Amino acid sequence: MPSPTHYLTQGKGLTRYTAAAGLGVRDIGHHVGLEATDGRDYSTPLEAGMVFTVEPKLYAPDLDIAIMIEDVILVTEDGYENLSAGAPRTVEDIERIMGGR
Repeated sequence: MPSPTHYLTQGKGLTRYTAAAGLGVRDIGHHVGLEATDGRDYSTPLEAGMVFTVEPKLYAPDLDIAIMIEDVILVTEDGYENLSAGAPRTVEDIERIMGGR
């Protein structure tokens, strides 16, 4: 990884962007380890081998809705790998999968 990046730094950028769009952000994600949701120590520098989620909980107060979409990220020596890249993303994909039940 080129330089240590703090998870909190990424979250601050997201918060600025979403605030400009009129959205609120409650969380940006969490670490993954022994538990599905490990602690939220956003000040820890990211290192190769760490796994965390990018799961911004976006709120649109005017519409009274929330959106929570999660990616699971593995930090590698050269950057990162999105472990959830193959997950369904569109309404159509999800409905197709659920239609078989």
